[in-house]
Amino acid sequence: MYTTTELMSLGMNCLVERFGVVDAERFITAVIRESSDFTKFRKTLFEGKTLEQIVDDAAEFDQEHPFSNSQ
Repeated sequence: MYTTTELMSLGMNCLVERFGVVDAERFITAVIRESSDFTKFRKTLFEGKTLEQIVDDAAEFDQEHPFSNSQ
């Protein structure tokens, strides 16, 4: 298990690697500014979907949005 500091550092590194510094900061700002309850959102995100549908959706998203370090 990571310490809070380690978790924040690793998370920020992932965001910067994927989005670049500016968009990573924009993402953090948007998350902080958003007043919705992520736990409630997460619970309803996959409501009514089977595990197979979720896996298929994830695979389709992965195909349409390949990870690239070039950003």
